[in-house]
Amino acid sequence: MEFTKSLIKGKLIKRYKRFFTDVKLEKETVTAHCPNTGSMKGLLDEGNDVYLLPNNDPKRKLKFGLEIINSRKNLVGVNTHMANRIVQHGLENNLISELKNNDFIKPEVFFNKETRFDFLLEKSSQKSFLEVKNVTLFRDKNTAEFPDAVTSRGSKHLLTLIDAIKKGYKTYLLFLVQIQNMKYFKIAKDIDEQYYKNFLLAKKAGVNFLAYRCNISSKKIFIDQDAKLIIIIPIVIIFAFTTKGVSLYFARLIMIGVAVDVTKDIQSDMVKSLIKADTQLIDNKHTGQFISNLTNDTGMITNLVSTVMLNLFKDTLTLIGLLSVMFYQNWKLALVAIIMIPVASVAAKSLGKRVGKVSTQAMEKAGTLNSYLIELFKNHRIIKIFQKEEYENQRANAHLEEIKEMGKKIMSIFIRATPIMETMTGIMIALLIFISGKLIFAGEMDINNFFSFLFLFRLICLMSFI
Repeated sequence: MEFTKSLIKGKLIKRYKRFFTDVKLEKETVTAHCPNTGSMKGLLDEGNDVYLLPNNDPKRKLKFGLEIINSRKNLVGVNTHMANRIVQHGLENNLISELKNNDFIKPEVFFNKETRFDFLLEKSSQKSFLEVKNVTLFRDKNTAEFPDAVTSRGSKHLLTLIDAIKKGYKTYLLFLVQIQNMKYFKIAKDIDEQYYKNFLLAKKAGVNFLAYRCNISSKKIFIDQDAKLIIIIPIVIIFAFTTKGVSLYFARLIMIGVAVDVTKDIQSDMVKSLIKADTQLIDNKHTGQFISNLTNDTGMITNLVSTVMLNLFKDTLTLIGLLSVMFYQNWKLALVAIIMIPVASVAAKSLGKRVGKVSTQAMEKAGTLNSYLIELFKNHRIIKIFQKEEYENQRANAHLEEIKEMGKKIMSIFIRATPIMETMTGIMIALLIFISGKLIFAGEMDINNFFSFLFLFRLICLMSFI
């Protein structure tokens, strides 16, 4: 909720008669209306920064209202009348995840002659009562508490919520924490033990208890939605990648040993075959080609065993973790993402096949070059005698030129792959944004969830394409 006018900053002098506060402004001292009849425990230290809302209503005697107090480096919204307006804004904009997509919202509804609840909600023919409690008490830097004084009215509300359940209503009590930087909430048992006992009774009877923190500034106050999720996601991502790293370490210990053994066995079999082979076959075989097969080709097999298989192993847990978080965020959007990722992966793999084909050709050229170099060394003396240096230079340059062209061909494929894959990623993200927009407007997804979802999707894209 935005304030209707800019707030004026001042220094608290004192509060008296519950409804009046003296505040020192830059050029004068004024008396402001205090819209909070509670004890305001821990907030009324002299010298605290306060923020006043000016009013020009001639019917009002006091021209300022107290809205915010800065206590121990935390902004606290003290206007109890704002609490219901903040919650109503949250309900209408689906900021409260447990109370989304209501068909009907009506404030200030009587349950009986004595009790009036803050909101009546209706969704799919189910009627629910919602009571709101404004929370301004904190005695340590992380934990908000309620109540700040004995509240017989609050205890009565708890018992009446139980009665409403008996008559077929769902009931909710929302603690609106108008305090910045809070991480936890608890009932202040030491301040009002009876309220704590009634709280336990209501919880056992089925009353749903919610606690939401507010984002507070001198311009507006609104429900800070999904504050817990902002903490959870980084933790899950850290866990996923830590697990990936640990699994990678142990997997490498195993797979490297396997790969080395496989390579050694293949090379040993090739040497045995060479020794037992027919002499004419050996004469027809290029020496360099054999050496290339013995070293380069077996090296590729080693890479296949130690790298490709390893990557499949190490990425599995990471993908499971990321996909789990995505389904937690929004299962509909996660399904769309899962459908799109394989489509993009097929395109990536087709490019990979092209690279593999050209790489094979490059290896064949390298084998021919090896053969030529061995021949060159063996016949070096004859080349000198017959003065064939220039001729051999031309032959060598021809071989090197072929290898150069193959290298350029491989790099050109990689270069073309980059814009193609980036474009595909852009198309997928654009589609997700389009679908997400519809879900957000329909109240099925929060904007904060969307940004974290998009980040996770990008990570999975990188893992799928690389």
